[in-house]
Amino acid sequence: MIEATNKNYIIKSLGLEKEETTSSGLIIKAQGETELAEILSVGPDIENPLAVGTKVAVIWQNAIPIVLNKERSYVINKENIIGVVNDASN
Repeated sequence: MIEATNKNYIIKSLGLEKEETTSSGLIIKAQGETELAEILSVGPDIENPLAVGTKVAVIWQNAIPIVLNKERSYVINKENIIGVVNDASN
């Protein structure tokens, strides 16, 4: 596993709840929805860090993809986490 450094988090995508696959195999994401992420690792320099396992909404354009042992995760700066999911059903 990779550990976050500085003011970064390591996250993994949880995908969208609303995706449709057409008969030709195209995946259509629900318009106006964002992929959620789960925090896997927290950098040591973050004040008031979010806990590992917290589900968050992020600015995906600023996430840096990493593939380690064929598993994709992302590095994202704390400034690019825009919301925390508080719904107990998620």
